[in-house]
Amino acid sequence: MITEFIAIHEPYADWILSGAKTVETRYMRLSPKYMNKEIGIYVPERKKIIGVVRVVATITYSNKREFDADYSRHLVGEDSPFYPKQSGKKIGHVLKGARAITPISPKGRPYGSTISKNPVPPRTVSKVACRGLEKRRKYKRGGTSVGVARARDLCNRANVSMRTVKRMSSYFARHRASRATNAKRISDPTSPASIADDLWGGTAGMNWARRFKPR
Repeated sequence: MITEFIAIHEPYADWILSGAKTVETRYMRLSPKYMNKEIGIYVPERKKIIGVVRVVATITYSNKREFDADYSRHLVGEDSPFYPKQSGKKIGHVLKGARAITPISPKGRPYGSTISKNPVPPRTVSKVACRGLEKRRKYKRGGTSVGVARARDLCNRANVSMRTVKRMSSYFARHRASRATNAKRISDPTSPASIADDLWGGTAGMNWARRFKPR
């Protein structure tokens, strides 16, 4: 019986089960009660526990250079929303014995889960944001550093805060105020305006953000 479980997002959960990812990184060290015993791997995007693993040791990355040097074990790249910010300090949890189980629904809330307050963007929004990032790389225009950061979270389907959802609503309220003007702005899919719009999730992102507006 699984009594303890932690939240791990896609695709990292699958990488752990495949054996490709052997270190799980977090900003805080897991409680001792999670150490050296089988704990569940809960995937927020699926709302299921899909496997078990043991945390056998912890390591500290003091800066981004140390973090990058261990990429082959944690698989968190610079384009990931889980890449360390500012000082670069993170805690690595060494994993052993990962194995898949028949997916089950958890009882209670998993450690590290903030699903109710920080929703996961739907796949439709993720697809548009990923497209925006690809077009920005290809054409080298469109959007700001804030838009790129937003797109990375949306593309990776990372949990986003309600503050971020509110910012999305504000963005579309500013840039899509007029239907006629908006159609002209984004009619060319390679234009800076269209690329910027995609970075924020496009029409799918606008409709999703609106769902959270107070009524």
